[in-house]
Amino acid sequence: AQRLGPLLPMYVAACGHEYVGNALQSVSSDVLCEISIALANSSQTITDGVIKSLVQSGVASRLVLKGTGTPLEDDCNKNEGNRDDDDDDDDTHLLSDVGLLSICPRIQSNHVDNIAPFSDSDHEKSTSSCDNWETIVHDIATVGCIHLTRLELIDIPLSVACSKSSLGGISINALRKVLKTCPGITHLSLSGCFRNCHQNTSLIEQAHDANMLIGGSFSSTSTTQLFDQFRCYNGDTVSGLDDVLPDLRVLDLSYCNWLTSDALKLFLMKCKQRDNVVEGFTMLQHINIFGCDSLITPSFLHWIDERRNLGLLDGIELSRQRQTRARLPS
Repeated sequence: AQRLGPLLPMYVAACGHEYVGNALQSVSSDVLCEISIALANSSQTITDGVIKSLVQSGVASRLVLKGTGTPLEDDCNKNEGNRDDDDDDDDTHLLSDVGLLSICPRIQSNHVDNIAPFSDSDHEKSTSSCDNWETIVHDIATVGCIHLTRLELIDIPLSVACSKSSLGGISINALRKVLKTCPGITHLSLSGCFRNCHQNTSLIEQAHDANMLIGGSFSSTSTTQLFDQFRCYNGDTVSGLDDVLPDLRVLDLSYCNWLTSDALKLFLMKCKQRDNVVEGFTMLQHINIFGCDSLITPSFLHWIDERRNLGLLDGIELSRQRQTRARLPS
């Protein structure tokens, strides 16, 4: 696994993600995890095809995906008319929404994909669909990460809306969809992700969406005067991580320069309110905010100390320890 990880992008580029994915069908979840860690620790960049090959078997439960930090330079105006929308060779594209969304668990039927289109001339010689039912059932397979419990995303940038997917970067909407379809995640890392959030207006808006993903929204009827930017006035609430990942125990937000103190405060408050429903039970145990220099202000630290003295953050460790990245989870 240690040797295969750095070579995986080359194999996928040469043979395609389906071929490599089929070759990894018999590999265990632990070995898939080691492969992803070895790739993250190497100088090679992860591609959409690599992720598709890792999740094709449906058994991956722990993944480490390391990006490029910032997407490649792209002049949107110059490239506007030069894009090939029909380019299907996305196996070599840097990690984008296409690759990230392949993590979502889903059922796939290889039988349906191989059936030729039905025409009127075939009507007389066609057989009942019931005759083929047994074949169809045997060709159905579960792909994606149905058992995912740990997801480490490291140094992955936000996608620029006007850029080609081959330039890399993911959107908050795609990340939210992945997390919603993998509610069993207990360990989530966004370490160093979205650091290009201040490059333009579109990315700044996505940075707000990232904070909404952490803290979520709350009702406009709430009496609290805090967190007005997270207040929902139209009745459409936005779920935060406390709701999307109910089993979350460890959250690594180190080096997240987009994270605001209000988003983190709201997340902590919601987690404690949820845990108070079951007395003496705390799900969230650890949050790492190392490298979030703009977040660590005297007012934030005072807010934390106040709630610790009142016992409102019991069981939750908020640390600023340097994270050992891309390691084999215990």
